[in-house]
Formats: sequence, C-alpha cells, structure tokens
Amino acid sequence: SELVHKFENSPESLKETPILVCKPSVGKSVFLTFIFSLILSFFMIGLPFILLIITIPLTIISAKKTSYILESYRIIKKNGIFYKHQKSVLLSKINNISKGSGMVDKMFGTGSVIVDTTGSMMHEMTVSAIKDSDKLYDELMKRI
Repeated sequence: SELVHKFENSPESLKETPILVCKPSVGKSVFLTFIFSLILSFFMIGLPFILLIITIPLTIISAKKTSYILESYRIIKKNGIFYKHQKSVLLSKINNISKGSGMVDKMFGTGSVIVDTTGSMMHEMTVSAIKDSDKLYDELMKRI
C-alpha cells in the first residue's frame, strides 16, 4: 500500500534509471547509404544522386532517433521517424549474447551486439553500429 501511495503521488519516482544508453553511429549509416548509391549509379545513371538527396537526411534522422537502453531487468530498442517502435527483451529470457565488428565497423570504431532468447528461431535483438558495443556486451554478460 505504501508503494501504491508513492506511485499515486509521484509516478516518475518508480521510473527505471538506465544503466547504459547507446546510440548508433550516424557516420557509418551515411557511409553505407552513400556506397549503396554509388553501386546503384553503375546501373541507373542519375537516379542514385536524386535518391541521395532524400535518403541521406532520412538516414541521419533515423540514426539520431534510434536508441538502445539497458535497464536492470531489460534492454530496450527505440526507433522510428514517422512510426515509433519500441522493442523490449527481458534479461531473464536471454540465453546467448554475441558481439562483432566488420570492416566498416572498424573504420568508424563501432560494433554490434546480438541478443538471443530461449525458444526464438531468430536473433531477438541486434544492437548495431554503436561505439559502446564492448561496454554493452560486458554489462549484459554481468546481468544474465
């Protein structure tokens, strides 16, 4: 009853404090969009440059609107420009965590963390292109 009273008076007091907040690298996203457009330019002259005018700003906004939040009992992915998405994975359901960084990740000092849960055929969540991938991986390993 004390907890209910506390929540009624101040619901923000029960809000979880994040352990770690990660954001993807804007540079890596823009670089990959640019490379894809260059490859397309070999097949369709002119069109990729018009697409760049649209896709680069959307890529930047999308990267800035994406965040990964580690709390004491879950990891959350929030993203979306026009339609907001939120995915949450309970730490108690995680059975495997892996990390990696490809050639482009190494150029930008980023990496990825892949989260798998029990009973899922696919990766439950992929935390991509973040600078704190080692720190996120270590924090997750401590908690599962």
